[in-house]
Amino acid sequence: MKKTIKYSLIFISMASLFALLCVSAFASGGISEFSVSSADTASASDLGVVEWYKSPADGKYYVFLPADADTGNLKVWFTAEGDVYCGENKLTSGQSAGIFAGCGEYTISCNDASYQVVFIKAEGAGTIYINTESGSLDAVHADKENKEPGTIEIADEDGTVYYEGDLDHIKGRGNSTWSLAKKPYNIKLNKKADLFGLGKSKKWTLLANANDNTMIRNQLNLGLAYALGITQTPETAQVNLYVNGEYLGLYLLTERVEIDDYRVEIYDLESETEDVNEKDLDAYPLGGAQKSQKWSTIKYAEIPNNPDDITGGYLLEFEKIYRYPNEVSGFITDLGQAIVVKEPEYASKEQVEYISGYYQEFEEALYSSTGYNSLGKHYSEYIDLESLAGMYIIEEFLGNFDGCSSSFFLYKDIGGKLYAGPAWDMDLSLGVALSNNLINHVDNVADPNLLYIKTCFIGNHNESKYGFLAQAYTHNDFQAVVSEVWADVFKSYYDTYTSNITDFSQAIKTSVYMNSIRWNTYGSTDKNNFESRYNGDLNVIKNYLAARYPFMDKAFAADTYYVKYDIGEYGTKLINDSTFYKAGDTAVAAAAPDSSKSYMEFKCWSTNPDGSGDTYAAGDEITVNGNTNLYAQWEMGKSITDIINAFLDALREFFNTILAFFSNIFN
Repeated sequence: MKKTIKYSLIFISMASLFALLCVSAFASGGISEFSVSSADTASASDLGVVEWYKSPADGKYYVFLPADADTGNLKVWFTAEGDVYCGENKLTSGQSAGIFAGCGEYTISCNDASYQVVFIKAEGAGTIYINTESGSLDAVHADKENKEPGTIEIADEDGTVYYEGDLDHIKGRGNSTWSLAKKPYNIKLNKKADLFGLGKSKKWTLLANANDNTMIRNQLNLGLAYALGITQTPETAQVNLYVNGEYLGLYLLTERVEIDDYRVEIYDLESETEDVNEKDLDAYPLGGAQKSQKWSTIKYAEIPNNPDDITGGYLLEFEKIYRYPNEVSGFITDLGQAIVVKEPEYASKEQVEYISGYYQEFEEALYSSTGYNSLGKHYSEYIDLESLAGMYIIEEFLGNFDGCSSSFFLYKDIGGKLYAGPAWDMDLSLGVALSNNLINHVDNVADPNLLYIKTCFIGNHNESKYGFLAQAYTHNDFQAVVSEVWADVFKSYYDTYTSNITDFSQAIKTSVYMNSIRWNTYGSTDKNNFESRYNGDLNVIKNYLAARYPFMDKAFAADTYYVKYDIGEYGTKLINDSTFYKAGDTAVAAAAPDSSKSYMEFKCWSTNPDGSGDTYAAGDEITVNGNTNLYAQWEMGKSITDIINAFLDALREFFNTILAFFSNIFN
């Protein structure tokens, strides 16, 4: 038995060695590297060289050519041990070969090795070539904060070069999208350039759109936002990206969300703050509630000097509270909304105190039943309602997965109000079947016959309060503005929006096909299979819109009314009624909300917050003659236990207030 095992091991070892030698011999006689470039390229390491790519789906090699490639005059580059042929034509590395003019599939051979090579030329997209200083993206992919310098060339589909020269850096970006195989990037040029007519800037973003097989959702939806008056929204251009000769796929080049010319064009508080301080702003220590998720806190940089006017130049982003600790400057409101001060990124204590105080006054007014805060100011005195209405329509109509819980921006100029925008990151929309239980208990955002944003709560942690846009929609005056913007702006743009689906997708279809092979989107390289699957993905959008538009037209009609519930101080979970009512319809009062305090009992619903209006018990019928607001009325239980618990709770709140006071002092 031992001899049998011994001989078996020897046989296996010899067989493995023989196989290894055969593979090595085969590899040594084959092609180890193959790439092509335009005829004027001097070497295989120059910008503009495109390496072949082996597909895991069919084992063939693909050469993904840019839209401006002169296929009749390509220069080939290769490393091989032996002569290389394409059919009967001998190829010479570094020399032009006109045999690939028609693109398509070719057999390239070297000694006994042969390779099926498919040439595909892009359409409808520009081109970005990047060569990094290290020759790879390994450092960038190891940590998205790592920056890699290099050289870059950016051209449109006709070959017109917008920028060629040094690249300050390429780095990673995104949150969940960064974990995907196809990664998004930020790039910074060494000098400002106007790319694709989008305005001069050094900083640009490359969206991978890896969650969107159609590759058009962000392009469509950012364009919609711009049409709805969110004019600070980034404009876009489709581009094919090549890094160190490797084709990385189709990307959406966008303007960065930042305060700058051609971007968010407001007072640059960050630059003004830099001018009045000796050190770079990021050189100062950080203060406040850093790394905290505690409500009613702020964080900042301990910057000694401020410009004379700090009432403007703020770019704010709503963020999920578990991501908030990673940011430098920001605040968490009294109701638990985490808001990052994106610019100035390193904001001083005085700046964060100002903008958080301004927002807190606004929040108090927005979340009051009357729309007024304790200072007697209406929420509309703090924010531009038309831009807010435009953003609400966009988020609700698209069924945007993030639902203003992340990638949702506000900005404020000197002496001005808050404005909603820019719109951003809207690929998880238009029928994408997902559920986001952090902000809404809707099972499927892709359902075209539901109101998703209207029923959202403050993300991840406060189900007793509506999210920002949902709360705004509880106010009748804001609902009226939404109806006006829908009727006057959105409906007139809708035909353009739907026609853009066909126009955008047809323009880039070949580039999307290339991208699908590169990232094995459909598990096949077959062109007919791609056409069928891609059209199916486009039909998801079209079918969603076919049902969504008439549904939303009813939802936003001026004569559509809602019954709206305010669960009050002691309610634990929002109650929503998204039924469309017309004047004279009958509604049924909702069941009693759960109480956050064991000693508080639900009494009834009232049409006035103080209980002085019409009252309804749970299950009572209500005649709807307009928007009907119902406020939960609570009363303390009459048992001894209830009274003791109420006293102890008041005592705890008193001590918590004292602790918070001293905590803020020592922060």
